[in-house]
Amino acid sequence: MDEYADTLGRHPRSDMCAWSVASLPLRDASVDAIVVDMPFGIRCKGNWQKLYPLSLREMARVTRI
Repeated sequence: MDEYADTLGRHPRSDMCAWSVASLPLRDASVDAIVVDMPFGIRCKGNWQKLYPLSLREMARVTRI
């Protein structure tokens, strides 16, 4: 995240957070967009078969539709 820290200073309305996508500390329908770099292939050492559905469900919950 440090590589993007300087950019945030130029955009005072921008926020960047590092949270577990499995349990976002946000109200339902409280954000306009989510930017995420989901792990895959060799980078995904965990159980992605469980991570992806759980992540997508949680992102759908907090995003305004």
